[in-house]
Amino acid sequence: MDWIRRQGDVHYELNYLTSEEVARQVAVCVSSRLELDEEGIGKPGGAYPVHSLFLDSEDLALYRKALNDNEHRWQLRIRYSEVGADRPAILEVKRRLADVVIRDHCEVNQNSLPELLAGQIPTLDRMHSHSATHRAALEQFVTLTARVGARPRLYVAYLRECYVDPEHPAVRVSLDRQIVCRIPSDDTPAIYTDHLRHLFRPYVLVELNYGHRFPDWFREMVEDLDLTACEADKYVEGLRPLGNWGRSGLEAFASKAPADA
Repeated sequence: MDWIRRQGDVHYELNYLTSEEVARQVAVCVSSRLELDEEGIGKPGGAYPVHSLFLDSEDLALYRKALNDNEHRWQLRIRYSEVGADRPAILEVKRRLADVVIRDHCEVNQNSLPELLAGQIPTLDRMHSHSATHRAALEQFVTLTARVGARPRLYVAYLRECYVDPEHPAVRVSLDRQIVCRIPSDDTPAIYTDHLRHLFRPYVLVELNYGHRFPDWFREMVEDLDLTACEADKYVEGLRPLGNWGRSGLEAFASKAPADA
């Protein structure tokens, strides 16, 4: 989509599905070079919960685009770690061009989401940052949401163990476990505990992020652990049982409890 801004966080992203044993070896390797993300400090296993609402049009245009064109796709999502009117929600526009990811994001209070989904820009007191970059990201999110008539279509949750490089923000390694999904009951953030369907089980999803150059030690780790890059899109995988059925399939899918709930 040419009208998506080409600014924000630009990096390369590679995904790997591994066993828990190999994932632990990845964690040992990266922890010697990177720092544990502050979100994981003090938490069991250094992992913190992530909850996401993926937005799409009524006919699931973004899902079908991703399903049929793996090289060029984009997503709208709302991320949060807890629920509350004044708790932050991260709005993200994520565009992928092959292995290149362009991500624009901003934080707002969760009580501003109804007006956002109605095409309204929230007042400054409901934003967690007033920077020009975040304001532009907010306007982009609202514009795209309104343009495609997007609403939350899939809830995804997981535990993330993440390591970062304070000097090079593009370099980041995350390990996602216990990935689950379901169709959300409504448009508001929630933490669901029932009717959950597991994704990628029993594997751990390892994600390598880097800037313009694949770090040598990334390459050595991938070769030593015999990792193979793969497609592991949580939104696509979550709705994959629909195939190309679109909205009618979504309604049927939502009416049934997943087999492994």
